[in-house]
Amino acid sequence: MPDLPVGIYKVRGFGWGDYADEMAVNQPELTIKEGGDDFTGTVPIGVPTGYQSLGELITFIFAWSLRLLGITVFVMIFYAGVLWMTAAGNTGQVGEAKKRMTNAVLGAILLLSAYLILYTVNPDLVGGTWTLPGIGTTPTNQQSALTVSPTVINIKRDVYFSQNLSVLGGKAPYDWTSTDGSGLPGGFSFDSDIGRVYGSTQENPGTFTFTATVKDASSPQLSATQQIQVIVGN
Repeated sequence: MPDLPVGIYKVRGFGWGDYADEMAVNQPELTIKEGGDDFTGTVPIGVPTGYQSLGELITFIFAWSLRLLGITVFVMIFYAGVLWMTAAGNTGQVGEAKKRMTNAVLGAILLLSAYLILYTVNPDLVGGTWTLPGIGTTPTNQQSALTVSPTVINIKRDVYFSQNLSVLGGKAPYDWTSTDGSGLPGGFSFDSDIGRVYGSTQENPGTFTFTATVKDASSPQLSATQQIQVIVGN
């Protein structure tokens, strides 16, 4: 596409049927403005890795079992209620409805009792850390460390640049601070509200380094400090 000067342009579209008539009457306008964010720089997407520990797996199974149990109990009691209402004096059908209700309630009591027994014997079996003797200690509620990217930013002289730093791990929202903002090239700033590096510089080609710190919203709170290189080129 050729470079177009700043201005407002009419865009003519072609189509068939009603769409063609609408485009002929309401021709959209394309506005080209000067300036704006540069499209240089990419934000890599991190892919989580690793496997769940045994403690996390047990917690996961119990949590989803309780959810599925609640749905199953509701469906069983609802179905038993329908059987009872439509029994029309049929004692066999009423007995079956009572039996289904009893089984649903007993199933809920058994699963909740199992959870309470495990929690009483060792709370770490259903959350926390796996601390049985001989197995070792594996934190089951340990959250992944925060990873800040990118660690290298390439910019050009006299060209406006803007890029948000990204975080892998932890829990949003994130709190950013720059412990060494003076390491940025002249004309550049760090927006601690969203973790954004932006600006335009007339510095000579070279490498600048600043330090960014990020904290997440989890409890206990996770944090990471990362040195980021800003490379100025022609």
